[in-house]
Amino acid sequence: MSRYGKQPIPIPSGVSVELDGSGVVSVSGTHGSLARAFRNEIEIRKDADMLVLTKHHGGALGSALWGTYAAHLRNMIRGVTEPFVKKLVIEGVGFRAELAGSTLTFQLGFSHPVKVAVPDGLKVLVEKGVITIA
Repeated sequence: MSRYGKQPIPIPSGVSVELDGSGVVSVSGTHGSLARAFRNEIEIRKDADMLVLTKHHGGALGSALWGTYAAHLRNMIRGVTEPFVKKLVIEGVGFRAELAGSTLTFQLGFSHPVKVAVPDGLKVLVEKGVITIA
C-alpha cells in the first residue's frame, strides 16, 4: 500500500489543475503549463484545493502506479510554480569561474581561459566556486 499515494496533494494559489475525462491532467502556473496522460488504474479527483488519488482497480499495477502518479503530480505542480535552477560546482586547485557582463570565463587548467557567452533569458550568478544558472 502506498503511503505517498494516500496523502492528498495541495494545489497552491496561482496554479490551475484541469482534469480531462480521458485521463489527461493539465497543470498551469506562473512558469508555464504541463500536461500528462495517466492510466485508468488510478482515479484522480479534484476536491477544492486538493488532488486526491485512489486506486480504481486492484492489482499489483494499480498499487505500483499509485505512489508514482502522486509523485508525478507533485512534480508537475512544483515545475509550474518554481523556476528551474541548476548549480554547478567547480573544485580543484586553480579552477575558477568569473562572470563579466554576459561572458563566463573559466580557468580550468588549460593554457588559455575558456570563454562562454551566456544566452539571453538565463540568469547566471558566480559565487566562490559555485555557478548558479536560472
